[in-house]
Amino acid sequence: MARGPLVVDIGAMVKWPGWRIRGNTIEMPWQQLGQKRYYYRNLQISGRSVRRYVGTGPVAEMAAAADDLRKLKRAIEARERQGEQVRHRQAEAPLLSLCGATDVLSRAALVAAGYYRHDRGAWRRCRDFKRTP
Repeated sequence: MARGPLVVDIGAMVKWPGWRIRGNTIEMPWQQLGQKRYYYRNLQISGRSVRRYVGTGPVAEMAAAADDLRKLKRAIEARERQGEQVRHRQAEAPLLSLCGATDVLSRAALVAAGYYRHDRGAWRRCRDFKRTP
């Protein structure tokens, strides 16, 4: 079975042309047997990884192009989602700091009024707290 030249990446993992790495697994969507190239899709069905035959020739080329386009769209959407999350975190940062400051002030007011926090739960009034006017 002729696979073409070896390609070694930085992580010292040996790859053949046409292989893709997803997470810790290697996908090989194109398989060449003799002079023909066959295109496969790797799917997750009921928690199992299943390899499905798609075709050869122009049909397989179009399927591969469609898969690459779908993958590119997912990458673009993920990048937009990450940008939105960053903007959301930046927008809520002042509110979170205000909430932290108000928590500290309310705790200080309750302690000054003679309350204590029982087992990180409800605030209770001390029995023998003497008020000094």
